[in-house]
Formats: sequence, structure tokens, C-alpha cells
Amino acid sequence: MRHPAIALLVFAVLVALAIPLSAQAPGRIYHIAILQPTGSSTKEGVLPFYAKRGLMSALAERGFVEGRNLQFEVRVGPPEQLPNLARELVQTHPDVMLAVGPPGARAARDATETIPIIASSSFLLGSGLVTSLARPGGNVSGVTFLTAELDEKRLALLHELVPAARHVALLRDPLHATAEHVASLQAAARALDVTVEVVEAERPEEIAGALRRAHAHGAEAVSVLNSSVFFGAADLLATAAIDAGLPTICQWREMAEAGCLASYGPTLTDVLQMVGRQIATVLHGARVAELPVEQVTRFELLINLRTAKTLGLSVAPTLLARTDEVIE
Repeated sequence: MRHPAIALLVFAVLVALAIPLSAQAPGRIYHIAILQPTGSSTKEGVLPFYAKRGLMSALAERGFVEGRNLQFEVRVGPPEQLPNLARELVQTHPDVMLAVGPPGARAARDATETIPIIASSSFLLGSGLVTSLARPGGNVSGVTFLTAELDEKRLALLHELVPAARHVALLRDPLHATAEHVASLQAAARALDVTVEVVEAERPEEIAGALRRAHAHGAEAVSVLNSSVFFGAADLLATAAIDAGLPTICQWREMAEAGCLASYGPTLTDVLQMVGRQIATVLHGARVAELPVEQVTRFELLINLRTAKTLGLSVAPTLLARTDEVIE
């Protein structure tokens, strides 16, 4: 004879498991709008790029499959076009918007105060897009990075990679990295007995000139601050840095694979799986104002020994021993 308490527990579990499925209206097509600053994803299309990095699988695991009950509307453009593109997406009446990067998140938030927005962006809290990480309070939540801590860690790693360097450039996209953030990095550099100079680029065609200026002003290495512009122009950036004789450290592994000396940060697969889970949670009926912002907590270090050899650098064995992957 089944115990009443066990039967009640089984019933409760079955009800809990059924909640996500019952939240989906039978036959309904859910619409996701994606606002993407111009980046490398445009080389193969935004959706294939995201699919290969876990977004689609995270959605499918929760019952949302493109072509069955899910459709996408995508807009990609340079930062100055994002406000207009965001307004276009709002007119398609999506169930949720995915906004990429600080410019994308700001443009989406300025375009609507009612449509839920899941942002993949640094500085979500500092930008005022959310009131707190635990309870965002408005129509924006998402996945954010420990930007200040990561950039300080990358500065320290660059110091290990090129210990003789006493003059380091920060390559900054002003639409991504705030002046306050740069000031905190300058303080971190002083603790390493390193002088920091900021060089800026907002477009891919400005990157090579910025790196040449850095070299002309005496920079011996470059920390590349996170930006969709720099990520999208990873090949160009890596080539320009090598041409200028400048070792670089970046956030994303794809940039080390493109030829930057090193990368340290989260993986896009982790980020996009987290984004997919959050989007699915909203589609299942969660209020975005109460959906906590998630922070990436797993990071990897890559070192490109081919680039080190090209630049005439030797990497300390102790640092190589801590590296998650070496590109040879």
C-alpha cells in the first residue's frame, strides 16, 4: 500500500515539473527579438553564431524550438544605428528582446519600458539599467560580467606575460568602458608600478591607428577592454597589434585564437546558455523585474604561443602551467 505522504510528494513533484510546460500556450509561436551590435557573428549570421554557442540548446531544453514554437527577428548594426533598430524591433511586438553589449542594452531600454529585455552586457548595474542584481526592478535583466575585476586580473596577467613592460596602453571603446572604470584600472596599474595610457577606437577602421599611437607614445603592451567592436574585428586587431610589436590581452578566447597574445574571461557558450535559460524563464511567465541578474563565475586563460614567438617573447613556465589552453 502506497504511503499517503509519499503519494503526496510524488504528486507535488509532477505538478512542479508540469508548470513550465503548462505555461506554454498550445500552438502559440513565441517571438524573440535580437539587437546585436555589428560583430563577428555577422560573418555567419547571428542565429548560426548563437546556435553554435549554446543559446538554441538552452532554449530547446526548456521547450522552445525555432521553427516549431519559436521565431526570431534580428537587427544588427553599428552603435549609432542601434536606437532606430531597437524601435524597429519593438514594432514587431516580441515576447522578449535579447540585447547585446552596453550600446544594445541602452538602445533596447530606451525603446521600450514594457517588453522584457534580457541583456548580455557589462556594467548592467552601474549603467542604471537595473536597480540591483537581485531585483532588477524594471524591464531589464540578463547576464553580466565581473568587468572591473576581470580587467584588473587581465592587467596583472599582462604584467606577468611581459614583466619588463612599464608602459601599458588600454584600448578602450568609449561606448563600452566608462571613465570611472578606466580610472579604477589606472589605480590598479599604479599598484603594479605600471604607467597606463588610454587609446580609443569606436570603429574597426580606427583600431590600427589607435595601436600605432600607443606604440609611438611608448606603450610596450596593450590590455584590450571588452567591446563588441573589438571582438568583431579580432583578426584586424591581432594583426595590427603584431605589426606594432605590441603584446595584447583580451577577454574572449576567440580573440586569442585570432592572434592576440592571451585571453582571460568567460566563454561565450557559458554566457549564451545562461541567456537562453533566462529567456526561457521569461517566456514561461516570470516577471523580468524579479528575475535576478546572473554573473558569470567561470573563466579561462588562453595563451597563443605562436604570437609570443612572432613577438620574440618567452612565457614563464609557471604561467603556462596555470593556462587552460595553449595555442601552438
